[in-house]
Amino acid sequence: MKRSPSKTAPNLFRHRRMITFAVLVCSLGVLIRSDGAPFDRTMPLSRTTSVIGDSTMRATITNERPPMTLITIRPAGFDPAEVSQSSERFVLAVDNKTGLGALTLRITREGGELVREVRLSAEHPKWREKVSLSSGNYLLTEAGHADWHCRLTVKP
Repeated sequence: MKRSPSKTAPNLFRHRRMITFAVLVCSLGVLIRSDGAPFDRTMPLSRTTSVIGDSTMRATITNERPPMTLITIRPAGFDPAEVSQSSERFVLAVDNKTGLGALTLRITREGGELVREVRLSAEHPKWREKVSLSSGNYLLTEAGHADWHCRLTVKP
């Protein structure tokens, strides 16, 4: 006598696939943060420390990130040509989209005092740096192009 295949076997196989799919989706959700970046278990430490007694120091853990200002250098110069920042501590992000291989960028305080100089190359066309500038007016320039400049205004 022939045995008929069980009707529950295909259903059980279908349920296993659905359960496996659900586990994979949940695992992926744990690995990816809500903003789409890979999950990072480290938290940045703030630069503020307080002295307790005379020898013990304690770092304050914070999730705060400084604001970011993005400036793009195009064949015609800096875009935007003027930036206003309300925080003295921020991330300055500059992207070289000129097609030129090497650029020398300078941040000078109004009055001519050089604050920072950075060289960008074809291999490293982006500059990202946490900067701390006191309130005032600054000029971001490129050494080889006198007409390229971006005015940075830092408000208190």
